[in-house]
Amino acid sequence: MSAEYGQLRTQALHRFTSARYGMFIHYGLYSVLGRGEWALNREKIPLAEYRQLTQQFTAEKFDAEAICDLAVRARMRYLIFATMHHEGFRLYDTSLSEFNSVKSAANRDLVAELVTAARACGLGIGLYHSLNSWTEEPDAVMALENAAAYKVFIGRVHERIRELVTRFNPIDVLWYDGWWPFNADGWQATRMK
Repeated sequence: MSAEYGQLRTQALHRFTSARYGMFIHYGLYSVLGRGEWALNREKIPLAEYRQLTQQFTAEKFDAEAICDLAVRARMRYLIFATMHHEGFRLYDTSLSEFNSVKSAANRDLVAELVTAARACGLGIGLYHSLNSWTEEPDAVMALENAAAYKVFIGRVHERIRELVTRFNPIDVLWYDGWWPFNADGWQATRMK
């Protein structure tokens, strides 16, 4: 790691820890089920059946301004919003997958709505993004077991990160989830800086 990158990392960590109080929001296709973000995996829901939930995903109660208003009234300083959990359903307009909120019954870019509302309120904004996707191949397990699959998998992960950072820049925090099965070198994390 370069000295410049190390200094930037230290400054970013200081800003985040100084903010102290914020809201972490998980929301996604699993919200239709009301059973949490691991429902697809833990309940072994067939993927074809799970994908049908996009027809019910209206996000009619999702109100970015109300969320930000609540955060401001509670004296929070930032929001971190799940842009995509392990299920692979993106809550933003993406050119990389049809499995997203804009192509669902909601027909909305929820990340854009929340980022815009947060900035208007002076809140810091963080984007949570799963590194793995259970609904795409190769997934992390395949990447772990096959060098060719690994190359494709890592390329797609980095492509998603680039798209998020480009589309929503500037952001204050990029929160990766799904560390398994790789360490920082295996994820090629320095390429994601």
